[in-house]
Amino acid sequence: MSLEQRAWKIASTEGNMLSRRAFVGVVASAAGALITGPNALADGRNVDNQRSMITEYKAKDFSEVAKGLKGISSNQLAQHIGLYEGYVKKTNAAQKGLRKLHTADKAFASTSTRDLSLRQTYSLNGMILHEYYFAGLTAERSVPAGNVADILEKEHGGVQKWFQALISLGKAARGWVVFGLNLRDGHTHFYVLDAHDMYSPLLVIPLVVLDVYEHAYMIDYGTNRGAYLDAYAQLINWSVVTARINRLEHVSTGRIWTD
Repeated sequence: MSLEQRAWKIASTEGNMLSRRAFVGVVASAAGALITGPNALADGRNVDNQRSMITEYKAKDFSEVAKGLKGISSNQLAQHIGLYEGYVKKTNAAQKGLRKLHTADKAFASTSTRDLSLRQTYSLNGMILHEYYFAGLTAERSVPAGNVADILEKEHGGVQKWFQALISLGKAARGWVVFGLNLRDGHTHFYVLDAHDMYSPLLVIPLVVLDVYEHAYMIDYGTNRGAYLDAYAQLINWSVVTARINRLEHVSTGRIWTD
């Protein structure tokens, strides 16, 4: 099944396809499940809190990622992972704050609610984007192959042109470059985010996520972002990218948590 057919199968709500309610639920969880596998997203634990449920996230352990990477030092990765762990804590804090306001029956249309809601969006996206980024790194050199190479050839003019686009956008972006599958049209595209919560496209499953904030490279490269981008291009784990694409076939059947 082609990538476009998979996306159409996921997005369709006609005939025997997913109902609208089921589709919304599946897509909401797919973004996390497709990072690398069923356990790649920050662990979520449901906690009974009076009238509803909240989720407490636990940061994933990416310490193994830092071993052997050429071009990104262990110190750089350690500091970066520490920042990610902060986003996990901030997400939990924002969600607990919102739940506290809700259960206290306070007016929901308040400045406090708006502030906490914005913090939740920013921190949650920051958490998830970093998980995609770290999980997509590898010390073992790999190259696009199989259906991934076919997609890059068909939709982006080949692997070399794809890398040229990645580097060019990496130099222009302020926060993130996301290469993902658009479930609306069934094709892959590059997207640029100026911040975790700015210009994030809906119905897009990330396949390659590049962090271009200064905190991702400043320790190793100072202000030389170009050198960092060249190093990053050699560290993409194409096996993970392939796995993310292949798992899309499970979404329409609700089996996204299955290897």
